Amino acid sequence: MSKIRLEEIAKQRIESFAKLGKPHLYLAYHAAFPLALTPDLLYRLWVQFQRDIDDQVLGIPWVAVADLLVSSLCNEVGYELYEMDLTVRNLLLSRLQEDKKFGQQRINELSNFLLDYVRPKLESKDPDIKDFALTQQWTALAYTQPNKVAHELALEFENLNHKDTAGLVRIASLTEIFTEPLADFQPLLIYAGVMGKFARGNFEAAKDELRKVGKEGDVIQVAGVSLPIPEQIKPNQKKQTLIRRLFLKIPLARVASAARMIVTTLLSVGVGFGVYKWSTPCLADENKVLGVLCVLDPSIINQRISSGERTLFPDIKNSDRDRGIDSFKKRNYTEAAKHFEEAVKNNRNDPEVLIYQNNALTRQKGNPLTLAVV
Repeated sequence: MSKIRLEEIAKQRIESFAKLGKPHLYLAYHAAFPLALTPDLLYRLWVQFQRDIDDQVLGIPWVAVADLLVSSLCNEVGYELYEMDLTVRNLLLSRLQEDKKFGQQRINELSNFLLDYVRPKLESKDPDIKDFALTQQWTALAYTQPNKVAHELALEFENLNHKDTAGLVRIASLTEIFTEPLADFQPLLIYAGVMGKFARGNFEAAKDELRKVGKEGDVIQVAGVSLPIPEQIKPNQKKQTLIRRLFLKIPLARVASAARMIVTTLLSVGVGFGVYKWSTPCLADENKVLGVLCVLDPSIINQRISSGERTLFPDIKNSDRDRGIDSFKKRNYTEAAKHFEEAVKNNRNDPEVLIYQNNALTRQKGNPLTLAVV
């Protein structure tokens, strides 16, 4: 799909969501900053950014949290994990920066907020959580310290073995996400494109991409780091390969046959999303997201859509809500409705219990309608 068409679709989705009101759109602006969202992170964004840079109240209602997660702006990619399409995300961030209510000052505030949010997770002993937190940290710094992020991404490439296709695709894809904030680092962006194509076995396309950047011998200077060019895509590699093949007297047909076998094997194990399998393996019903986090397959999640039987905000402590959820699971909707009513009284900032109370009351009357799908 063309870039123009992608932008048209993104604009349509944003305008559709904007019909819910300006405050809803303001939340979407802020939610576009992190690379991925959880209900807890989005709720904290809602709490933290209720005013503009001039201290004027934005009036974002709590229901905007749930509205955004179930809207076309967000894709549920795992259990309680959401992503925005890259084009949608970039458009929302551009509008945030252009809006006089926010501008670069709000970008800086969002960066500090996200850094504080992920800091404890950077010390996690779980490698997936730690790597995911590092990715979010790069996101926070990309708009405020692009030099630092560009240098660290270049170091990631430098430390990768060229045989590690999963790692190469992961870092190449991650770098692509930062295209706008790292626009001044074209050699890095081009190198990422080259290595992404190389990792997928598209050597000719990688060579074509390589011609766009200046080289010093067999390396490319990127953000102060010397990055090597893989042997297979060096400009004179075709001639060297031919000489080597003739020297070894290996029939071309045999080489082609072996190449087809390798390509077939790669395709059979899944090049593409499959190469994101990185670090520890996932369970059978889980997938890797951003190459670092195991999450439930969306088809499994669809079987767990919540109408009142689980919470989207486990970090918000509310014992009455938890008792209501237990009753809802047991189909005791009368008791569940009472507990949810008390939960509303105890914490009016909990954006889900009122919806769950209404669902329990509806089920109590024998109506299967779910008033909110979250």
